[in-house]
Amino acid sequence: MGLDATPQRAFGGDQHGVRIDLQGRDAELFQVRRPGLLVGKVTVGMFGEPGLPQADGRRSPVRIDYRKRVGKRARELGQHFTAAVDAVGREVTIELAAAIGGAAELVALVEDMRARALRGVDVNSDDLVRMQRLADLSVRRLNLPAAASKPALDPLSYARSLDDEGAAP
Repeated sequence: MGLDATPQRAFGGDQHGVRIDLQGRDAELFQVRRPGLLVGKVTVGMFGEPGLPQADGRRSPVRIDYRKRVGKRARELGQHFTAAVDAVGREVTIELAAAIGGAAELVALVEDMRARALRGVDVNSDDLVRMQRLADLSVRRLNLPAAASKPALDPLSYARSLDDEGAAP
């Protein structure tokens, strides 16, 4: 007899047909209540939103609470980064969307940490520098297009533009 076979002792197996499935076909589905919730309550959580309370009242940890200032700033930055990628014509893949979300969260966290340091709250400067470096690196990895800058005028062109403005009146 193999190790995965049912035991052939008095308490093993289904010797008297006690656990027979009475609904052979067309079985009906039924809802099972999760502890602490009513039957039929949807328990789907979204990324970045606070988790549902557990039976002991604790909530599952999340990375950023999008109801607060840092979360709102991260959402704005994510939308800005996505728009910049779309403007170039690149397709937003799953990997790129995850990178955009991570970069937006890092930049928002660094901005908040720097603001707290400027207000006088005790912030570890090593952590601030390291997070700033990570945020800069994550934004650089997105390969966002550089902002269109005005062409620099050489000194001769600048002097001519001044003369043209002065001669107009």
